[in-house]
Amino acid sequence: CLVRAAERRPSAEDVVRRLTALLEPVARPDAEPECPFPGLTAFTSGDRANYFGRGAELDAALEAVRTRPLVPVVGASGVGKSSFVSAAVVPRLEESGWTVVTCRPGNAPFATLAAVLGCPEEADELRATPSRVALALAAVAARSGGRVLLFIDQAEECWTLAGADGPSTLADGELQALLHGDRLDQRHVHGGVVARHDHLGAA
Repeated sequence: CLVRAAERRPSAEDVVRRLTALLEPVARPDAEPECPFPGLTAFTSGDRANYFGRGAELDAALEAVRTRPLVPVVGASGVGKSSFVSAAVVPRLEESGWTVVTCRPGNAPFATLAAVLGCPEEADELRATPSRVALALAAVAARSGGRVLLFIDQAEECWTLAGADGPSTLADGELQALLHGDRLDQRHVHGGVVARHDHLGAA
């Protein structure tokens, strides 16, 4: 660069190329890093690595699931109930060999439940005889060879979106099957309900 004869001086492009070769290469990510915060969307089991806190609540929930036939997770809208179950409780149970079946009722709760239990053709039977829910869960436990947990997320939809099933039918239906803890084989089958506290009066 300091040579007086212009024809012997390197071009600016040559200087940049040579200096770049001397510098330590800087690794650049192939893609933008993923944001660890899903915003208003609930965390899922795939977000476990980004879910922190609530360690004491997690320990208490795991102990309750292991020792009780039915565990409620109740709170105000938006406090993170579904995120807590999906990104904290479910992964820990699955690591311990549990099979976790999650169900969001929607406007056809029994059809949804029958589908996630692997018996979609038995929706009418589950509606007519709620005790069959426990039998279906026991079948899942037998196939998996371990404990099974059925978590009904957004359980208030049983009343707010009940559709053809109707809240009166559900009163002796899906949730009632779980609320009767004696119908569950406590050695292998457990239930959980995630619901907003302001809908408990309708249960």
